[in-house]
Amino acid sequence: MGEEAFGSPGGSPTWASSDKDFVTTALGNARIWVTVGHGIINEIYWPSTGRPEIRDLGFYLLGENRWVDLKRVKHYRLSRPKPYLPLLTIVHMGDDYRLTVEVLPDPRRDVLLLRYDLEGPYRLAILAAPHLGESGYGNTAWVDGGDLYASVVDRSICITADVAMTDQSVGYVGASDGWQDLTRHGRFTFGFSKASCGNVAMSASLTDRRGVIAVGGRAGDAAGVSMIAGPIVIGGETGIRYGPGMRRGSIILLGADAPDMLPTYRYSGTYQPTILRVLLRHLSQRGWSVPEGCLDATYHRYHGDFLEFGKGEILYRA
Repeated sequence: MGEEAFGSPGGSPTWASSDKDFVTTALGNARIWVTVGHGIINEIYWPSTGRPEIRDLGFYLLGENRWVDLKRVKHYRLSRPKPYLPLLTIVHMGDDYRLTVEVLPDPRRDVLLLRYDLEGPYRLAILAAPHLGESGYGNTAWVDGGDLYASVVDRSICITADVAMTDQSVGYVGASDGWQDLTRHGRFTFGFSKASCGNVAMSASLTDRRGVIAVGGRAGDAAGVSMIAGPIVIGGETGIRYGPGMRRGSIILLGADAPDMLPTYRYSGTYQPTILRVLLRHLSQRGWSVPEGCLDATYHRYHGDFLEFGKGEILYRA
């Protein structure tokens, strides 16, 4: 681990087949849509159905003497708890394995959760092809802290899990990606930590037979656009132009950097909002990672958008 991948910039980007099994979305306010084809995750769209950000996320089984590409085997079935509920379960079956994957778009956050359960003498592996910017060109991928990341200028994604991921690597499609590694060596041997500005892919294996894989995005430009009520809490990076056209509500920025405010917002003070402590404690109890120092921090408050009567607010750490 620690080397730049070879083969820059990779092959020309392509999209997944139009042969789909299923389309699903969040049963809530999250802005994520997911397609499934040939028993694996295909495009993940965010923050709208016109913005595909991932080409596909495939499932592989790594055994002692062989590996299995479940997309190519194509022996699986799909089920839902009720005909009207878009909550999909995929079951891949073979002579010596059974993999169950529940596809669960988070209702509140722009995150896709994949809960898996594997039976048989294998480890689950994943290969993901980010196409941030709706093209696949100019993507950068890297490994950090045991997780997989990819980004372009104005957005990024993270793939993590509640169990340990091993064999993490990023590479260029057609040269140093995980598929090339498996095809040549029958197992994961690459350990590249970065692949810059190209058509990139990310790969890892999961140590446990059961767990949850999470795919989440970075808040892009114009977070809270035309917002009419409620709070948006952003723990990581954002884009630019927060809250254009916001009528009511609160955008709470927990990152360390001061944002560039739109000229239609006005500074109204610096204070410690009690209700924010309550909200952040609640989020922490629900498993959300609250950045260090946010509970006791003071916050600058701007109110606006004055193009919409100025009844919204943006808070960021002082």
